[in-house]
Amino acid sequence: AVVSRQSTGKQWYQRRVRGCYSGCYCPEGTTEPIWCPAGYYCPKCVLNSYFPEMIFQTATTLALLCTLGATDILCPPGTFSEGEALSEDDCHLCYPGYYCPEGSRSGAESLCPTGYFCPVGSGDPMSCPAGYYCPYSGMEEPQLCNTGHYCPEGTDVPTPCPAGTYSMTNGAPTVDDCFPCYSGCYCPEGTSEPIWCPAGYYCPNSGMEEPQLCSTGHYCPQGTDVPTPCPAGTYSMTNGAPTVDDCFPCYSGCYCLEGT
Repeated sequence: AVVSRQSTGKQWYQRRVRGCYSGCYCPEGTTEPIWCPAGYYCPKCVLNSYFPEMIFQTATTLALLCTLGATDILCPPGTFSEGEALSEDDCHLCYPGYYCPEGSRSGAESLCPTGYFCPVGSGDPMSCPAGYYCPYSGMEEPQLCNTGHYCPEGTDVPTPCPAGTYSMTNGAPTVDDCFPCYSGCYCPEGTSEPIWCPAGYYCPNSGMEEPQLCSTGHYCPQGTDVPTPCPAGTYSMTNGAPTVDDCFPCYSGCYCLEGT
């Protein structure tokens, strides 16, 4: 890049860079740094690797060009250097849980955000892959999605399977991995395994979200999908009867059909 500055060669800053001063140049065999003359620019002179180039000069302004050679480099993405880096050998891998864009000066340059993970040497955050989640900032590796949930790409919090479905699979990537609950069971939101309908209740359909109370004249053992009617000659006035023992003999003077 061309820059302009009103100055003379001896007014350049003097900072030692590996033996030769900035603002000087050092041809091969130099025993003492040589000041850049007016019309030249020597920002980072290194022995036998950098020479000034004259562009043009006016009465008030020196137009200067910094030629590449001894200038420090920008460490590539995924690496950093706390000081000047004259080659990639001076660059170090970014710390786990952080990412380092090009030119980073710290191994903890940027904290990895939620929904992403950053292994050692990351130049950019890596999106959590499908089937995994990244709940915290600064994560080094993703976590496998829990059963009863699914995790699309970039997930920070697993999504529970909808009520009426379940997933027994770790690492489910989509809602299509949540299957309808089968009859005789029910599945609240986030179910990892279908739950048997408890005694006194029934679950007549697949995809049930919650069990239904057993109706009068019937009884419902655990896992019932269709209530069982009380036998003929018995009756039950009770909702939620769990066993046939809750069906009582019809009393004299009456009759009781099945399911009474």
